[in-house]
Amino acid sequence: MHTFINVIPVIIGMLLLTSLNISVFHEQITAGLFGNGELVDTPLGASIGSIAAANPLASYLLGGEMLGARFTIYRNIISFIASIAIAFLTIYTLQFFGLS
Repeated sequence: MHTFINVIPVIIGMLLLTSLNISVFHEQITAGLFGNGELVDTPLGASIGSIAAANPLASYLLGGEMLGARFTIYRNIISFIASIAIAFLTIYTLQFFGLS
């Protein structure tokens, strides 16, 4: 119970930062990032996806406990690769069902 009480400020901070990001980065701004061709959009989307992948709160708390920088680098590399794989799977799934 003591650990949970210590983590409450971090959870509230993450919720506030997430809400701020959603309001600051409006759909029109994020839509303007893409549409430059597959060679530009794929690494850009994968980079953004690898940073945003998983629960940041859990990732950063675990990162602090698991020798910090090494864990963060591995997490970002794996998330980058996973983001590209998920993007391709999404495209192929949409095409399979005739939705794109």
